[in-house]
Amino acid sequence: MVLKIVMLCAACVLVMLEAALTQAQHRREVKVPDEIVQELFKDEVYKDELEPKHEFTVEGLAKRLAAESVDLNRDGKPEIIIHGINDVCGPYWCAHWIYRKAANGYQLLLDAGDIQNIEPQNTFTKGYRDVMAARHGSAFDSGLSMYRFDGRHYRLKACFLRHYPNHENARGRLSVSNRPRITKVKCEPE
Repeated sequence: MVLKIVMLCAACVLVMLEAALTQAQHRREVKVPDEIVQELFKDEVYKDELEPKHEFTVEGLAKRLAAESVDLNRDGKPEIIIHGINDVCGPYWCAHWIYRKAANGYQLLLDAGDIQNIEPQNTFTKGYRDVMAARHGSAFDSGLSMYRFDGRHYRLKACFLRHYPNHENARGRLSVSNRPRITKVKCEPE
């Protein structure tokens, strides 16, 4: 009887831990803070795209940014993952950044460059979730970059190639595996 109670309590703890992890990774769409838009506006990379449309303004850039809040360090104060949208992006990529609220505004934690997405991982370094950035390579391949927090910023720590094996079957149809093959590769300098 005691063993059953202990097992039931252990199962409850596991369910609560799983719920906490899921909640920590919950992402919700938020407005990009004005001061971050103004900081990004200083980067003239957007000027060529927006100036011909007479939208090279802070407001014009704000319409081309999206943000999600996610608590990466379990402190109850969400960090913000920001990425470009629409015509400031390429066909399979867009700029991505991670910011956190600081005493004097927002602090840039990661400029991941032009990627498809950022995914928080279940592992932590110095109190922050590790994050994986995916870059489009082809229909079957993508580059993965693992970033870990160093106490001040996210730093590139490992790189991988994700390949979905595929082949043409006897009927001439393409068959693609659901399970990717992931291979560690040398990281290119940032």
